[in-house]
Amino acid sequence: MKLELFDKIDATIDLLNQNKEEYQVIRKELKYTLLSILDRDLALDVTTRIKEGDSLRAKIIRNRYYLKYDTPEDILANLSDLIGLKIDCRFIEDEFHIYKALKDLFVVKQEDGFYTCENFGHIALDLEPHQPQSQKNGFAIYRIDGYYGNGDHKINFELQIKSLVNSFWGDIEHRLVYKNTNYIAAGGVMKDLLASIKANLTIVDRQLHIIYDQMGTENQVSSSFLDRISFEDLISKAINDLCAKKIEDSIGFTLDIRETSNILGHYIFKKNIQSASDNNQIFQLLHLFSHLQDAEIDFEQPIEMGACILGDDPFNEVMGNYLLGKMNADYEWFVFFRILFAIEPGNNAEDFQLFLSVLKSYLVDLDAYEKRFSGIPIKDAEAIREDCMEIFADVLCMVDDIQIVHNSKISLVHEKFSDFLDELEQRVINYKDFEHYRDGYRDELHSLLKDIFH
Repeated sequence: MKLELFDKIDATIDLLNQNKEEYQVIRKELKYTLLSILDRDLALDVTTRIKEGDSLRAKIIRNRYYLKYDTPEDILANLSDLIGLKIDCRFIEDEFHIYKALKDLFVVKQEDGFYTCENFGHIALDLEPHQPQSQKNGFAIYRIDGYYGNGDHKINFELQIKSLVNSFWGDIEHRLVYKNTNYIAAGGVMKDLLASIKANLTIVDRQLHIIYDQMGTENQVSSSFLDRISFEDLISKAINDLCAKKIEDSIGFTLDIRETSNILGHYIFKKNIQSASDNNQIFQLLHLFSHLQDAEIDFEQPIEMGACILGDDPFNEVMGNYLLGKMNADYEWFVFFRILFAIEPGNNAEDFQLFLSVLKSYLVDLDAYEKRFSGIPIKDAEAIREDCMEIFADVLCMVDDIQIVHNSKISLVHEKFSDFLDELEQRVINYKDFEHYRDGYRDELHSLLKDIFH
């Protein structure tokens, strides 16, 4: 028979799960409210989480809440970090500026000593304690208690303000100390080691600040600096190292995801980082690392997509339906898309549609493709181009291998398809002629591409 205290703990977790929908709505509103009122040059993002059952169980036991409070309702009502929010910023110095901005905005004092903002009276912050607060480990952190007034009850949240390097530091400390009692025996040695890591991260913060200021002054970064850093390689390595560990934590063993990491690194670089101004590239990279570290990725539960509108593009329609069928059936594809959706902040269906468009642009030179078959009537040329794109997607599905998106194969596929089109342009005189031999052309392209993968 279980101890009676566990009955109270289990009831509290059940109550937490029953209220999850309400907490999700509040979590999102808090995030977007903060993003709307803060200077986005300082506040890069707001990451959020709701207390999970396992974490709540540990906290109730560790803090003896089962003795302090009579009911599950009392425990949740007094849980300061039921919802967790973290304002991400670039530099340690920016933490102070964001905290000051919050103090300037939340100026309406309530009877309970908390402060609200004129336009957001249902959100209250405790701005009386000195900030940054000193932690047990001796290091400082901007940590603010708050609550969301939801009708006749309050939902507590904890707000932290962290620079990128302090986010890295917090993650290291959380894993090595907070969640790992094996290190307690190391005592002073571990404390000295962690202090050394923190000192080094502070130096990195200062160096990055100097670089950022210099780039701001000159409005450009030294080409030699950029040449020394392969952003794609850094992104790919971050994805591989962080997600391989998360896979192991989730399913009990790790997988070789280097090829998956490479194509995702290439995709993220092309989509989000390459187009950024030089003086923002490195910070987008660091922000990606931080986001991946914080992300909770479940590699067992199926991916939920919602409604996907693939449109009338023949390539997207064929490839999209193929990949949707593979997504929760083929574990290699499942891992690929699970990581992609964890990296990308938006709606899964929208991210999926965008990925299809980007994949198409990798495989086909779209500008050149629109000029294909220019020697025949325009309507015939348009119809042939559309059919060729559908045939191309059909053949990729027939290959039935995740290697179709691997960096090592994409350029070869691009080259073979281009050669195939060159040859086709020499043969086809009109759409009727093309349609007559359509199946043969599909078999021909399949034979060309099949050689790449075997």
